[in-house]
Amino acid sequence: MIVTATLTDPAGNVSLPFSKYIPVVGPGGFPQEYSLSRPLLVNNPGALVAGEDWQALQTDQDIYALNFFGYPDGTNVADTRQVVLVQTDPTFGTVLQAFQTDAATILPGGTVTAKASVRGGQSFSGVDKAWYRFMAKFQSGFTTTGQGGGANAWKMMFGGAQRHLEISNTWEYIEQFDKHGGSEALLPNSDPDQGNLNPANGNTEWTDEEWWEWIIYEERVSATHFRVRVWRRELTVNGVIDPNAPWDNRWGIETTNGTVPTGESDRIQLGINRNKPMFAGQLQYWFWGPWEVIDGSVLPDPYGIESQII
Repeated sequence: MIVTATLTDPAGNVSLPFSKYIPVVGPGGFPQEYSLSRPLLVNNPGALVAGEDWQALQTDQDIYALNFFGYPDGTNVADTRQVVLVQTDPTFGTVLQAFQTDAATILPGGTVTAKASVRGGQSFSGVDKAWYRFMAKFQSGFTTTGQGGGANAWKMMFGGAQRHLEISNTWEYIEQFDKHGGSEALLPNSDPDQGNLNPANGNTEWTDEEWWEWIIYEERVSATHFRVRVWRRELTVNGVIDPNAPWDNRWGIETTNGTVPTGESDRIQLGINRNKPMFAGQLQYWFWGPWEVIDGSVLPDPYGIESQII
C-alpha cells in the first residue's frame, strides 16, 4: 500500500509531499519460477551467469556492501544508502526501492545529495548469447520528464555495452546498438512501436503499481552481426503473479556490418541515468525485483519464447 507523508530537511529548507511504500507481506514466499536455484538452473551447470534476488538483504547497510549500486559519475557509492532502500513485498519478498530526485531534495537517510538517479551494475565473463530477465514496479505517476533541453529520457537497462532498453521522447521504448557504422533493422514479428508508455494509449506501466517483467536476448552471431530481442509484460494483478500473463510487447533489432566495444555480453546495468534533471521538489521511486543472466549456449531458450521473434 502507499501512504503519503511530508519530507523535510533538518533546516526546514525543503518540504514536499512524499509517497512511501509500506509493505504488506503476502503468503507463499518467494515465487520459485523466479528463483536462482530452481531446477532448470541447478540441472544445467553454467547456465546462470549472474543474478540477484535480494532475499539475503536485511538492512540498507547490506545494499552498498553488495557493491552493485553507484552513480553515473562513479562517485560516492556508499551514499546510495540514501536512494536505495530494502523493502518487503507481497510478490517477491525482499525488493529494493530506488529514488530519483532533484539536486537539493533530502532523501531517506537525512543527507543532502546532488545525485539525481542511481544505477546498478555487475560484470561477468563474456558470453556470445545472453538472456537477461528483470522485474520492476513503478510509483504511479513515474515520468522521464525533466527540465532543460534535450529529450525526456531514462536509460533503464544496458547489457554489455549496448543500450538494450531506453525510454525516450517521454513515452517511447527504444533500443540501439553502439554499432559504429553498421546497418540496423527490425526483426520479423516485432511490434512497430516497440512499446509506447503513454497512458492515453491504454498503457498502465507507470500508473498501476504492478510488477512488470522484461526478457532481453542478446545474440552475437559474428564480430559484425548482432541481434537483440525484447519481451515486456505486466506480470501481476493486484500483486499476484498471473502465470498466463501475455507479452504486451515484443520486438527485435538486428545490426550487420558493424562492431561494438566489447563484442560479447559481459555486464548488466540497471537504471543507468536520466537525460534531464528533475524539477525542483520532484521526487519519484520504483522497485527492482529479481534479475538474472543466463548463458544461451547452455540453455538456448530458457523461457520458451525465442521463436516468437525470428
